[in-house]
Amino acid sequence: MTSRESKIDGGEPAAGTERRAARVLIAQPNEDVRELLAEHCRRLELEPLVHEPGSNGQLPDVDLIVAEPASPQARRLLAAHRDKASAIPIMFVSIYPPAGVLRSPAVAYLVMPYSWERFEQAVSGALARSPRDRGAPPLRLRL
Repeated sequence: MTSRESKIDGGEPAAGTERRAARVLIAQPNEDVRELLAEHCRRLELEPLVHEPGSNGQLPDVDLIVAEPASPQARRLLAAHRDKASAIPIMFVSIYPPAGVLRSPAVAYLVMPYSWERFEQAVSGALARSPRDRGAPPLRLRL
């Protein structure tokens, strides 16, 4: 049982109340960083969806977007889906400091290298702003 499943009286999840893992879209041009972010999401029992450079630019049903703000492709993805993306929390992760990068719609900005605790806090805070996940229990680290 994951930390995001509902239980009744400490027993098994009530029929039809199981929640899917929160889905995180990773829009990052660097393959190594994409894989690192995906692994961090899996450790938090989240479902990472990797937006590959050169993909068709469709925005899937997600609960959080983690993007590199300096990436032209990530900016195009967010701009092309501004209406839909405005309801989805955005977290920026970059080697660049936030000052001067762009006007940020992000709810969190992490500068690499970041601590594991900071990543977990940023993701938890961002998901708390997701309309689908309001009221979900806190994330639990899976080792």
